[in-house]
Amino acid sequence: MTEFFGYLNSIYPPIQWTMEREANNKFHVFDIQLIRNGSHLETTVYRKPSASDRYLHFTSAQAWQEKAAAIHTLVARALHYCSTKLLLDAELLHITNVFIANGYPQKAIANIIAMKSHKHEALDSVEHLEETYEEKSEIDFSKSFYAPYHPRARKMFKSLQKTFGINCVFKKTATLGKYLFKRRPRKDKWNTSHVVYSVPCEDKNHQYIGQTKRLMKIRVKEHECSCLGDLSDLQPDLTNDNGIPYHCATTGHKFRFDDTKILAVEKNHFKRRIIEGVHIFNKEESCINLISGYKIDNSWAPLLKDLRLC
Repeated sequence: MTEFFGYLNSIYPPIQWTMEREANNKFHVFDIQLIRNGSHLETTVYRKPSASDRYLHFTSAQAWQEKAAAIHTLVARALHYCSTKLLLDAELLHITNVFIANGYPQKAIANIIAMKSHKHEALDSVEHLEETYEEKSEIDFSKSFYAPYHPRARKMFKSLQKTFGINCVFKKTATLGKYLFKRRPRKDKWNTSHVVYSVPCEDKNHQYIGQTKRLMKIRVKEHECSCLGDLSDLQPDLTNDNGIPYHCATTGHKFRFDDTKILAVEKNHFKRRIIEGVHIFNKEESCINLISGYKIDNSWAPLLKDLRLC
């Protein structure tokens, strides 16, 4: 095996292949630890030495189901991977200690372990634990209410579910880490697709708002090319908005294509058209669009007039 790896790594030195070797009668495959015990193998959970054992802290403003899900998953893995009672007990003890260190009450941890292992009935819920973890049933997402989690809104969410059969699905909210740390490089605006965008005119009182599923650089280049050549006989087109070249032809103004700004990114075509329509509706006085996009009814004016849009 050593000779084979030596040959393999000699073919292209910048890429070096490695492999795990058995040590102290132990060997791991992904997150399963194999232990050689005489003539047979035992299995348990494997963790990397660098594992931090940090999970969602009990005091964080998240739904109890979300917090308990981590314990539920780790216990299920332990029950599935551990081949002997001794190894299982050691793994469950480790899970208990880890979540105690993350602020969880020992009673809540024991309750989830008991439910998952089916050793005895679940303990009664404790008031300050919010509610006992329960297996999630299938959710009809077409009849769901999406909202950020807030502990004071629990009763309202339960009332919606009990009275109208509307489930609440908690969505992610902005975190401090999201603002302080850049987790991935920001996408170049010219290579962004599925956007609602604004092209400013040299006259600051005018702009064009549009939407496209293609890359920004392609769509803006089309706008730029449409302003070239003789525009003296150009007529307004109400089927395929030519607001930019028509504005150039009638006013002599030029557009600052390099300053094109992305107003929103939305992959769903219908939603993107609505967003475009809302922007046009809110900036109707400055828009040179010949077509208003998705027509927003005037009854929405009281709600949309104070809406802050980019």
